[in-house]
Amino acid sequence: MDCLENALMAKIWNIILVRFNSPNKAFQGVKVDLIKAIDLTDSLESFLKSFRDRLTQITEVWIRRYKRIKPETVSCKT
Repeated sequence: MDCLENALMAKIWNIILVRFNSPNKAFQGVKVDLIKAIDLTDSLESFLKSFRDRLTQITEVWIRRYKRIKPETVSCKT
């Protein structure tokens, strides 16, 4: 995997994990009820579908930004 792929994967997973964090905390709470759990699950499903549909567009934007960075400023160790 090259530096660009690593950067993209890190960015993608960061977005997903940040979005999952709040519902995950709610699911672990003592006072979570079934309706709230269903709403949170539906919200996550909607987020993932939307994110998947936009992933190509998002990735292309990140690649354009990455290519504007001068290679000497990017530190990638293999």
